[in-house]
Amino acid sequence: MKKNKFIYLIDESNDDGRLDMINKFLESNWEKEVTDFKNLKSLEKKIINADAVITMSWDYNLNYGNNLKLIQLPGAGVDEINFKCIPKNISVCNVYEHEIPISEFVLTGMLNWVSKFIEIDENLKRGHWYGSFLFGPRHNELYGKTIGIVGYGKIGKEVWRRCKSFGMKLFACNKSKKKIDSVNSTKPMEDIEELYKVSDFILLSVPLNSDTKHLINLNSFKLMKKKAFLINVSRGKIINEDDLFTALSKKIIGGALIDTWNKYPTNNADVFYPSELKFHLLDNIYMSSHASAWTEQLKPRRNKIIATNLNRLANGKKLLNVVT
Repeated sequence: MKKNKFIYLIDESNDDGRLDMINKFLESNWEKEVTDFKNLKSLEKKIINADAVITMSWDYNLNYGNNLKLIQLPGAGVDEINFKCIPKNISVCNVYEHEIPISEFVLTGMLNWVSKFIEIDENLKRGHWYGSFLFGPRHNELYGKTIGIVGYGKIGKEVWRRCKSFGMKLFACNKSKKKIDSVNSTKPMEDIEELYKVSDFILLSVPLNSDTKHLINLNSFKLMKKKAFLINVSRGKIINEDDLFTALSKKIIGGALIDTWNKYPTNNADVFYPSELKFHLLDNIYMSSHASAWTEQLKPRRNKIIATNLNRLANGKKLLNVVT
């Protein structure tokens, strides 16, 4: 018998506005309930009646009851989901929609790096004609450079689409070989050392797992070009942070744009650096506060996909983006 009302459950930490457009896109009768996931008694009491849970992390052995059928991530990464805790009759789905803003952010970093736009702006505002045709130094171009993309998924594809328009070349490593166009195809991860050697820019867009943790380390940096520029929009632990600091401070590579870190603040009131290492004192790194995807347009797109899955669940239809 078809239910008349469904319940989706969210943690109170996510009840901050990022999910408040879900109901706008719902076409079935869903009711939102909010609880503190850290309070296991309260969570277990609520989850027995819930049909879906929306969360980025899950590591709870609970009495799930008979209603729960979906754990819906409001983002892409599944590295904080303990799948061993989740019964097989419960689907886990994620949501993307971040590849457009991230790819634009990546290109912004790359363009700033080669054009020295920020340095030129800052200098002229102080009355110094740095980078001018009068005094130099000359800056660089993206044209003809090679971008190495580690993990050719949704983000990698969007980045390459933009890089291609700048006349760049591609070397991509992925878990499986895929044809990209008439010139380029992905190579297996076993060829990653070749990617290090030939790439002027290296983009990390792989998920964090046991195979990719500290994938980039001092040995990796030593294989890269002296002027290589590393970009991480994946997870902080993809890179060995100590080795990254060594590579940048000793100029083993040219520079980096790091958007994801190992440490995050719990509030916005205090000064909080993302590392114990003094990256903020280096002159060859762009530091970003995990902001690459966080555009005004991301929220409605993700909320719509989440709502679509809730509608599909209510109507017994196949879910989108099923992880397991």
